[in-house]
Amino acid sequence: MKVTTRLTLLFLAFLVLITGAVFFWGISENRIRDELFSERAQKTGRMFDKMLELKGNSLKTLAFDYTFWDEMVKFVSRPSKRWAEQNIDISLNTYKVSAAWVFKTDFSKVYSVNNLKDDKLSQSPLGKEELKKLFSPGWFPHFFAYTPAGLLEFRGAPIQPSADSARKTTPQGFFLTAKLWDGNYLNEIGDITDCRLELLPSGANKRPADRIEPAQGLLSFSRILPDREGQPLVYLLAVSELPSFKEFSRWGRLQLVGLVIFFTVFLAAGSSLILFWIGIPLDELNRSLKQRDLKPISKLTKDRSEFGDLARQISRSFDQMQELQVFHDAAVGRELKMIEKEQEVNSLLKELGREARYK
Repeated sequence: MKVTTRLTLLFLAFLVLITGAVFFWGISENRIRDELFSERAQKTGRMFDKMLELKGNSLKTLAFDYTFWDEMVKFVSRPSKRWAEQNIDISLNTYKVSAAWVFKTDFSKVYSVNNLKDDKLSQSPLGKEELKKLFSPGWFPHFFAYTPAGLLEFRGAPIQPSADSARKTTPQGFFLTAKLWDGNYLNEIGDITDCRLELLPSGANKRPADRIEPAQGLLSFSRILPDREGQPLVYLLAVSELPSFKEFSRWGRLQLVGLVIFFTVFLAAGSSLILFWIGIPLDELNRSLKQRDLKPISKLTKDRSEFGDLARQISRSFDQMQELQVFHDAAVGRELKMIEKEQEVNSLLKELGREARYK
């Protein structure tokens, strides 16, 4: 195998090795990116759940705190519009709640108020039997329902005396509060959690699968908003875009391609230079020796490199061989002339009848 062929194969092996190393580095970088993105996704999910809990606490607090209160017990038995306006109406703005209803123990309405300017909400969102069923498994229902005003989140609680902080006495009535989940509310949650939110009715959609796409910097997950039966009513879809991860992926791809191109060009240039500096001189020296001709190395003899030294040594050896050839030819010529003279002498002796002197 020629030296140039071996050098070419050596450079190809280096190219394959370096390309493999670069791709391994790229895979390692992607693995680190994916782990960081997965950790970020978990933190985003936890933060989102915590924010939903915090946003819903005002509704929960109003339903709970206003219902173990002697004044509320008294209001159920002796309703007072003035008291309701001074306490219940004001609480809507204080707790950022949309509507409230007060019921007796038979679930007949005592009072209702809303700040949505929707007269339909003055009536109970549920019938007596539905309310009875709602409070029968537990006294603190939490559910979602569609109303003419839109999607509402509901919290309920039994009305009990102030001394009953354990909430164990027989209810004196029931309190139901609601919060409207409109576009403004979703945008408010989305701005805080840096997510784009969308409500998907469960009837026409399956629950969206969680998506984690580090290369695109895209994260999406969903939460179930249950109806009063505890079944999915709406899916709250949250989509979070993380441009930093997308940019990280883009730069990673560019670096990977750049490194492959760099090493390919580097090795190609290196192999070309070595072929020019080593392969060609070796080939010229080889042809000169095979052909016994100085023409292939005529330019190389002027070079000051090791190949130039070899070329000059070959040139000197050729000169010595020519001198030896001349000497050899001269010696052979003299020998042939002597043989010729001896043959002439033998011929003359033969003509004189004598024995040949030279054998």
